[in-house]
Amino acid sequence: MGILVHVLIIGLNFITRTVFIRYLNIEYLGVNGLFTNILTVLSLAELGFGSAMTYSMYKPVAGGKQDEVRALAGYFARIYGIVGIAIGAAGLLLVPFLDGLIKNSPGIGNIQLIYVIFLANSSATYFFAHKRAVVTVHQKNHVLSLYHLLFSILKAAGQITILALTQDFILFLLVQSASIILENIFISMKANRMFPYIRNLRGSSLPVARKREIWQNVRSIIIYKIGSTAMNGTDNIIISAFIGVAWVGMLSNYTLIMGSLAMLVYQFTSSISASVGNFIASESKERQEDLIMKITFANFMLYGFSFVCLYALMNHFIMLWIGADYILDRRIVFVIALNWFIEGMMGPVWTFKSTMGLFRRGRLRPAASTVINIGLSIILALKMGVFGVLLATAATRLLTSVWYDPLIVYKHGLGKSPRGFFIELAKYSVVALAFAFGVSALADMVWNNTALSFVIEVVICITVVPFGFFLIYSKTEKFRYLVDAMKEIIQTGGRQGKE
Repeated sequence: MGILVHVLIIGLNFITRTVFIRYLNIEYLGVNGLFTNILTVLSLAELGFGSAMTYSMYKPVAGGKQDEVRALAGYFARIYGIVGIAIGAAGLLLVPFLDGLIKNSPGIGNIQLIYVIFLANSSATYFFAHKRAVVTVHQKNHVLSLYHLLFSILKAAGQITILALTQDFILFLLVQSASIILENIFISMKANRMFPYIRNLRGSSLPVARKREIWQNVRSIIIYKIGSTAMNGTDNIIISAFIGVAWVGMLSNYTLIMGSLAMLVYQFTSSISASVGNFIASESKERQEDLIMKITFANFMLYGFSFVCLYALMNHFIMLWIGADYILDRRIVFVIALNWFIEGMMGPVWTFKSTMGLFRRGRLRPAASTVINIGLSIILALKMGVFGVLLATAATRLLTSVWYDPLIVYKHGLGKSPRGFFIELAKYSVVALAFAFGVSALADMVWNNTALSFVIEVVICITVVPFGFFLIYSKTEKFRYLVDAMKEIIQTGGRQGKE
């Protein structure tokens, strides 16, 4: 259900973006990306509380302890109400400084009003988060997916109509606001019908010891939330302030592609944490090391393949989709794809680090990453433009998390040297880079600005890369393990489908 909904929403997003570009100039697209980034940074006020609270609900839900779930939901609602107000207040404090964050933005009026609408959209979601959390922990995510699809369709239809008839960006945003609010209201009503005991949360209270446990988890999560936000949420702000808001708009078309791909990949990778946690609790260090190597190989198959395809195909796709005026330099495309690959390859390490409870180890690393990334981004923005900002993000990852986080997992979790892991990671990187440059060269040879040539490029990617990976890795134990695992998943899915 998740994959189906995401595929449909990806299609809606591309249709809406196409109409947006046709009727509004690139600066509006840049403002859209900039304000989204600002709100990503402001979301730090959430402190990772949602993850800690949702996690705390799983056990009482499994045990059928409705009173405890109700108390947790009530506490969640109160805290998130404060978070929503805090984000709104902090966001309003930035209003006088907006002009300083937007460079070269001709033709955009009512910039403060546009920002306030973005801010309201972000703040409003927090007042309904507790009901969503209850649905999630009951493993009813398909309900959330269906409501999200329904209101995404309505939003796309409304926004496209507004753009075609009025070309009014503010009305475009108000349609988005209405969609967000109505989706949350309907989900809240559905949650009340599914779980009547959370309909009225007044009078619910949580023991002090339980609150203390939740906040201990929050303290563990917040440092990493700051680091990830700094890595992913500041690039557009720096680009807008130092280079120009139009560049944010240009880049946002590429990030739309990356975000769409991430939605699909997430469906395959998000469910691994609980299994890894159980494995770590019951298996030897040797088997744990074997598992992290196998999962890293599986991630390489997924992220290595997508890295090659992104580098080879993105510019040609953009050209066919919205035209040559929106193409970015090939160096920029390479760094965009490289950041995707690096982050994907670190996924297993971060999963093991969290499930091993190693939050306190290396807790200053995210802070160091934040300082290095922001400082390096500003310096390189002035020297190299957009390429410099994105290069700074990749360099920061290589200088900090890529070597330090595996060291923590191996030294303090497995009690071993990470040398073998680094060697494998280096080999995967060399293979991915070789295929990226080779397949890109083949794609350029057949490209002639037509849809047919792009289809041929896609065929090259989906045949050459998997076949090449097969030739290199087919005789390895990790490859056989991955094939056996996929066979088991397919057979299990077939049995469940018959049932």
